[in-house]
Amino acid sequence: MLNAPTTVSQLVAVTAEWLVDSIDGMTSGGNISREFVGVILLPIVGNAAGARHDAYEMKEALKKFYRTCNSSYCLRKG
Repeated sequence: MLNAPTTVSQLVAVTAEWLVDSIDGMTSGGNISREFVGVILLPIVGNAAGARHDAYEMKEALKKFYRTCNSSYCLRKG
């Protein structure tokens, strides 16, 4: 069985490599500088991927919490 966070991390790594390799093609036209790509765009893409991973982890933690509460005292009426 595939581990979803690992799979997502691998996908992000491949995508990041592709993005870094495409910087020359993006900047060759002169409309956008390499500095802008490196300082602005790459961190945005990296943070978006990290946020997606964090959202997945939070969702899994909430599922585990609800399963635990469902089988214990948390949801019983007194």
